[in-house]
Amino acid sequence: MYVYALARAVNRGYLSRDKYEPVIRRGYEGIVRDLIKVDKDGKVNLTQCCSVAGLGYGRDGSYEYYVREPIVSNDLKGVGPFILAGVEVEKMLSSKVVKPAKRAVAAPFTGAPSRAG
Repeated sequence: MYVYALARAVNRGYLSRDKYEPVIRRGYEGIVRDLIKVDKDGKVNLTQCCSVAGLGYGRDGSYEYYVREPIVSNDLKGVGPFILAGVEVEKMLSSKVVKPAKRAVAAPFTGAPSRAG
């Protein structure tokens, strides 16, 4: 999620590309190097995902609780953020120009009906 959030912020012009691109690259490369495994059939797997997490029903949210949860491959709580990160990193790397974020500017209310239509 950190890689995704940082890359998206760079792509939208909220963060400096010069400052954050090296960090984003290292983070994404680390995910691919350490967590992506390809099996003998060519299936790509994201490893080390937390199988279950939440609060309530005996789940107290403590560190001890989270480190005892089962670790599996390809849980959607890990795969989803990895896909989102990949999309944003690809956008960042394929973009040559940093585009500042567009800010919506509200037109002043005049009380008169709009002629646009």
